[in-house]
Amino acid sequence: AIQLCKQLARDRIKAGDTDEEAEVLVRTNALQLGLGFTNADIQRWIQEAKPVGEPIRGGTFPLDAFTKEYPFMWGDLLMSGSWTLFSSKPEAGKSTIACELFAALLLGHESYLDQPILHRPDHILIVGPDMDGCQWASYFKAAGLMKETANGCLELDRRITLFSRECPLQLNSVGIETIKRECGKHSNSLILIDTYRCVTDSLNVRENDPSYVKPLRDLMQALASANLQCTGLVNHHSPKSSHDTDIEDAASGSNAFS
Repeated sequence: AIQLCKQLARDRIKAGDTDEEAEVLVRTNALQLGLGFTNADIQRWIQEAKPVGEPIRGGTFPLDAFTKEYPFMWGDLLMSGSWTLFSSKPEAGKSTIACELFAALLLGHESYLDQPILHRPDHILIVGPDMDGCQWASYFKAAGLMKETANGCLELDRRITLFSRECPLQLNSVGIETIKRECGKHSNSLILIDTYRCVTDSLNVRENDPSYVKPLRDLMQALASANLQCTGLVNHHSPKSSHDTDIEDAASGSNAFS
């Protein structure tokens, strides 16, 4: 019976289904067969159904085959083309720091928090369902990213795209495609996820379960497959009681993230 489910997963992936679509069908089939299973089991079957790409094999390559560089964007804390987890207790200032960093990157500052600005994005995409538009506007104003114009309007820096609580994105297939489409309009996007819990709360994934990080991996894979140069910053809550713990244990779902 398990082999039938695995074969169904292979068939659906081969047919072009997204992970989410295949998961629904495989779960329904497993229930009909009376199988005991977990979400992690189904996701593992789907991952196992995917073909493996061609590896890099020893041989001769063009001189420019491996010239893609990943310079640091902000000191040695944020590397271009990579993803960084920013974890602290709720209401500890993660969003404030992010917006002030964005201002330093977009407005030509030489440094932020004594760390040099080394590389600048041409676009910042904020996936921020943790706050509504008015709350985000207060952060933008404080950071100098939103200003009043001479004719009495407010103008947000045109290099910023915001999905707030009013138009929330989840890291499901629709949300990932939306992020990919927005980043495809630019050559070097910086993506802020604020917060990871908010963009996964409808996806039936649990913190401290290995599947918790899967939506983020799916996003990273989708962006890489589209050859998009993106940098990611993920704001994530640590438990309010966490103190005197190491940096990995301080993050909710740290077993999955690490």
